[in-house]
Formats: sequence, C-alpha cells, structure tokens
Amino acid sequence: MNRVYLIIGSNINPESNIPAAIKHLQDRHDLQIIKTSSVWKTRPVGSQAGDFLNIAICIETPLDDRELKTQVLSVIENKMGRIRSEDKYAPRSIDLDIVIFNQSIVDFSLFRYDYLIFPFAELLPELLSPEHNIDLKTLASSIRPFSTAQKVILHLPYST
Repeated sequence: MNRVYLIIGSNINPESNIPAAIKHLQDRHDLQIIKTSSVWKTRPVGSQAGDFLNIAICIETPLDDRELKTQVLSVIENKMGRIRSEDKYAPRSIDLDIVIFNQSIVDFSLFRYDYLIFPFAELLPELLSPEHNIDLKTLASSIRPFSTAQKVILHLPYST
C-alpha cells in the first residue's frame, strides 16, 4: 500500500469544489483517505487571480504514482471542469497534485510556498527540508508573521 500526500486547491467556487473533489476521492474503491489538514486561504502565486483555498490530504492506495495521476486525479479534475491553459497560474476549478509519494518528496515547492507549508505543517510537522534542514512546523512558525494565509471553515465530506 502506498501512502500519498496530495494538495487540493481551487480558486473558482472553492467552497463547493474542494468538498466535491474530496467526495470523488472518498467514492473511489482503490484509495482510502487517512487524514486531512485544515483548509487554508492563500493568495495565488504568479497571478492576480482570486484567492485559493487549499487542503492537504493523506491517502493510501495500491496505485503507483503514474496510475494515481492518470486514473484518478486527472479524471477528477476533468470531471470537475479543470481547464488547462498555457498559463500555469490561471484560475482553476480544482487542482489535485501529488506532493509526497511513499516518503519521497515529489514537489519541492513544499518548502517554498505558504499554500503548501501551512497545510502540510499540520500533517507532517517534523518533515525536514533537505535543502535547508528546517522542519515544516518551524518553517510555518517563522513565515507566519509575513503571510496572509488564514484557516477557513469549510464543510467537508470527510474530517479527521
């Protein structure tokens, strides 16, 4: 069984799209949701678009990373109207990305952006940045005074 950490984000109707994405994941027979972070509201990176809501989620699945991306995550994004454009910072109805797969960090932005740092600091506070040798809990505390990120209450179909 593979343990995977995902980030789910949206800045187009996020109050309904994030719960819907989690429901799609819940309905899958080939994965199990283990735990989730709080939902965080953050400013977009590289764009003047609306704020994002983001949540980190831990799942277990027998699928490998490629199968998970192509057979599950991309399928959910497409069902939910995700439009891909040349602008990788364009607004989106839903975005589901693998950040950690079986203890291997896939997205090293994890230690760079508040939309990843704050939710993942809740799930993996002791995870060390291989580049800076600082854990996520310490990193989150150190950037907190400079970040506009805030927790928001969102009714989710799953809670830990």
